[in-house]
Amino acid sequence: MSVTTMICAWMATAVFLAAQAPAAPPSPDAAGLVQQIRTGDPQQQREASNALAKLGATAVEPLVDALRHEDERVRFHAAWALREIGEPAAKALGNVLAGKHTAATYPAAYALATTHDPDLLSRWVTAATDADFRVRYYAVRALARFEDQRADNVIQRALKDEAPLVRQAAAGAAARRGSAGGIDGLAALMHPGIDADTRFRAAFSLWELKDLGTVPALVTGLSDANSRVRHHCAWALGDLKATAAAKPLVEALQRSTDDTLKHYAAVSLKQITGQEFGFDSTKWDEWLRSNAPDQAGGKQ
Repeated sequence: MSVTTMICAWMATAVFLAAQAPAAPPSPDAAGLVQQIRTGDPQQQREASNALAKLGATAVEPLVDALRHEDERVRFHAAWALREIGEPAAKALGNVLAGKHTAATYPAAYALATTHDPDLLSRWVTAATDADFRVRYYAVRALARFEDQRADNVIQRALKDEAPLVRQAAAGAAARRGSAGGIDGLAALMHPGIDADTRFRAAFSLWELKDLGTVPALVTGLSDANSRVRHHCAWALGDLKATAAAKPLVEALQRSTDDTLKHYAAVSLKQITGQEFGFDSTKWDEWLRSNAPDQAGGKQ
């Protein structure tokens, strides 16, 4: 199981909840609906959490109490509803985040992930040192939205976190803020010794920066052992119109047996050069020798 599996499972279930559950279960009472989350079958739990999300602030107190339940599924359904409620739940969730009930800390961090409350800075700074890497991950992501030196300090420390997922979040945050180590941190996460999920996330974050300083790392990704990383890097270089990547993309056409990679390389070469030679690496090579793009970079 990769370090991202549990987070992805929660996110996938959240999408399912929003898409599948009916508009509301029979009871409109918050306490009764929370009890339905505690004791109901999966369908009843989904119905109750959707209804609680619609109740808003009146459902916050019983939902926060449910975050401490011994059953992880109950904690998840409560966290999902609180996340949907948003800002009205922020203060109560911040208190849980700073509390001593370890089982409730991750659900609280998940529930707060999409709400920015300036008053929660100190809570997130503390959460960034939590023993659970998932809490640290959400803390770093949250702190990226704060313009504060304390947030910068946490993000810089998180670049050296033992969990690749936390380092990826920190590197992306640092790069977007113009902090030292951002691009380098993401590039380091594309090392072959790092798991494939993290390498892909790092490559995706590099592309999101829209910065030509990411080109060397994306070029390295053209040779990644994982096809998803290779394909993304080939596509991203074209989207960035990175002229410095023209030659490496032609070399990928020449050496690769991956037809999908070749497709993305050819498409990206067209975006970079305005030419269209498909998979014909010889024609691309000839064109580059006569019309070599500026190897310093490309369009901003």
